[in-house]
Amino acid sequence: MAQLDRNRRLGSNAVPPAEPVRGDAAQSDYYSPRAAATPLSPVENIMSTAIAQISDDQFDEQVLKSSEPVLVDFWAEWCGPCKMIAPILDEVAQNYSGKLKVAKINIDHNQKTPRNYNVRGIPTLMIFKNGKVEATQIGAVSKTQLTQLIDKTIGTVSKAQLAG
Repeated sequence: MAQLDRNRRLGSNAVPPAEPVRGDAAQSDYYSPRAAATPLSPVENIMSTAIAQISDDQFDEQVLKSSEPVLVDFWAEWCGPCKMIAPILDEVAQNYSGKLKVAKINIDHNQKTPRNYNVRGIPTLMIFKNGKVEATQIGAVSKTQLTQLIDKTIGTVSKAQLAG
């Protein structure tokens, strides 16, 4: 009964903390302090240097006046799907280097640009070409879906497709 009361206090999805490993088990190959869960890093700390972090003030110069197409990710730190697609965007930035620029704009810190482009949900991905929106994708997407959208929109083939 005490366990049931504890689960009610913690919530139905709560998992009580595990007991510490003691004795011979602590010396086994199965226990590794490095394998223990660690807090997630802030999104800014894990972003690629191939992806430009832009602000409202930089949007015109970095996106609208860009000589190459630009994929813009409208995102926020608290957005789970935004974090899910971050590694995909990193790969896309590397695979399309020289053909497509990838930029991210944090909607919490930069509210003017998302408002100007009627961003209502995140992540919202927009591909700009010659200063105009050519394609929009709202929500998380797979790498395959995103590369198909890019190829259809800008008419290129990524480095990964050439190698494969």
